[in-house]
Amino acid sequence: MSALIFNFLVQLLKHTVKAYRPAKYFALYFPDYPLHLVEGVKMHYLHSFPSGHTATAFAIFFFLAFLARKDWVKFVYFLLAVIIAYSRIYLSQHFLIDVLAGSVIGITSSYLGAWWTLVYEKTKLKHHGEPSIGGD
Repeated sequence: MSALIFNFLVQLLKHTVKAYRPAKYFALYFPDYPLHLVEGVKMHYLHSFPSGHTATAFAIFFFLAFLARKDWVKFVYFLLAVIIAYSRIYLSQHFLIDVLAGSVIGITSSYLGAWWTLVYEKTKLKHHGEPSIGGD
């Protein structure tokens, strides 16, 4: 469920906003600025906002953190999502606002997916005559 939510939102925003990515933006508006480029990375020029990679990382890792029982495992998942978000900026594929929006979309869709799963499971258990999750 969360994958449907974040993919829909990311694609809708990417094709509605049509923001330039850093390489194109700096080439147009600040041609003398020495933009950091990593050799071997194919540069993209459009559909910067929001970052789909960041949205995906936060949606997946926050859902896994929701399932994890140990706090240190939750922290590792969060750290992995942050590293992926940072890599999008480091590789000059996105601006900070792109990854922030992607992280909000990913976290929100993960939360909604987890909520929907709990509601679905609770409803399923009630209809099959078994005790519900909350003990209702």
